[in-house]
Amino acid sequence: MFANLDKRKLLLIGGVILAIIVLIWLIFLAFRPPTEPVPGVNEGPGGPGTLPSVGNLNINTNEPEISTGQPLFPQAAAVADGGRTASPALTSGSTLQPFGSAGSSARYYDESTCEFYEIQPNGDRTVISQNRYCNVQNVTWSPDGKASVLEFPDGANIVYDFASGKQYTLPKEMTEFSFDPSGSQVAGKYLSDTNTADNWIVSVSANGSQLTPIEPMGENADKVDVAWSANNQVVALSRTGEDSGVFSQEVLLIGFNDENFRSLQIEGRGFEPQWTSDGQKLLYSVYSDQSNYLPTLYLVNANTDNVGTGKVQVGLNTWADKCTIAGGFAYCAVPQGLPEGAGFTRSLAQGLPDEIWQVDLATGGRALLAQPVGEQGQAIATSDLAVSADGRFLYFTDAATGQLRSVQLKP
Repeated sequence: MFANLDKRKLLLIGGVILAIIVLIWLIFLAFRPPTEPVPGVNEGPGGPGTLPSVGNLNINTNEPEISTGQPLFPQAAAVADGGRTASPALTSGSTLQPFGSAGSSARYYDESTCEFYEIQPNGDRTVISQNRYCNVQNVTWSPDGKASVLEFPDGANIVYDFASGKQYTLPKEMTEFSFDPSGSQVAGKYLSDTNTADNWIVSVSANGSQLTPIEPMGENADKVDVAWSANNQVVALSRTGEDSGVFSQEVLLIGFNDENFRSLQIEGRGFEPQWTSDGQKLLYSVYSDQSNYLPTLYLVNANTDNVGTGKVQVGLNTWADKCTIAGGFAYCAVPQGLPEGAGFTRSLAQGLPDEIWQVDLATGGRALLAQPVGEQGQAIATSDLAVSADGRFLYFTDAATGQLRSVQLKP
C-alpha cells in the first residue's frame, strides 16, 4: 500500500516513529527503580562503585592497623567508665615490660630499635638509654625505674643505670631478679649447672659487687619465688612447708638472717605472689577443685607480726602476675571466658580478651574499670600492666602484637 507514497513522505513517517521510540525509552529510564548494588563488590567507604582507600586494606605490616575510612574506637569511651574503653597503640613494634614513670609517662624497652624510651600518653617518646641492647629477653625494673636488670638469651645479665649510662655485670648463674626498696641491691637465684647443693638465694649490689649468699635452695629451687618485700623483712617465699592436703600447702617466708617467721597456709596450688607497696600484705593467686581449677586472687596479711591473718578472697579469676600494684590499689587484667582447668593449663587462656579491675588493698573490694578495645573496636588480651605515677594512665602490652597500649583511667 506504500507504492503510491513518495520517498519524502516515507522518511517523514520513519522519523516520527523513531522519535516515539526514543521518547518511550527516556520515560522508562526516568521512572524505573534504582538498581541495588551487590554487597562487597566495588563498594568502598565512598559508596558503591568506589575503590577502598589504602588505609582500609589489611596489609601485613608492623604499623598499628588504623583505618582511615572508619571512625577509631567505635562505641568506646575515651576515659575508663567500666565499659568499652579506647586503648590506643603507642608503638608499632614489640615492647617489653612497661614501667609507670613520672607524671603520666611510662618507660619501656623497644625490641625493634634495641633501646629504652620514656613515652607520653600522646605517643611522644624520648630515648633514655645511651647504649643499644639487642635481644633483651627480660627486664626487671628498680622501684624508682632508674635502673633495670637486663637478661639475654646467652645467660648474660647486666644492671643498667639510666641516670649515669653505666652498666654492671651480674653473674650468669643468677636468674629471677628482685630489687630491694632502695634499688641499690638485687636478689635472685644462683643456680649451679653441676651441683644442686650450690643453688642459693643470693643478693648482690646493683654495681655487681658483694655477692652474698642468703639461703640454700638445693633441689627445691623451682619451689622458690624471689620477692624482696618493701619493708625489708622478706627476700623470698618458699613452697617447701608441710602439705596438709591435695590443695593445701605451707609457704615459708625467707628472711636475711635465718629468722623463724610464721608460715602462710595456702588453700590451693599454682601459688603466684606479689607484695603490696608497703610490704604488709600479699596479693596471690592459686587454683583448686573449689574454683573449678581456675586461678583465684586472695589478699592476706604477711607482715612478720601477723602473717596469715585477714585473708580475703578477692573474687577475681586471674593470675597475680597479671596485676600491677600502685599505692593502695592493685590493677588486674581478668581474662573473659576462662575455661575450667585454666589454673594448671594456662595456655587455655591464650588470646582471651581482658577486663581491667581495681582492687582496694585495704579491704579487698573490687571495681570494674575498663574493657580495653583497639582502633577497630576489637577486644584486647593484655600483659605486663603498669600505672603511671600520677595514676591517670594504665599502660600494658598487647599480648597479640607486643605493642604498647594505654587506657586513660582519670580525666
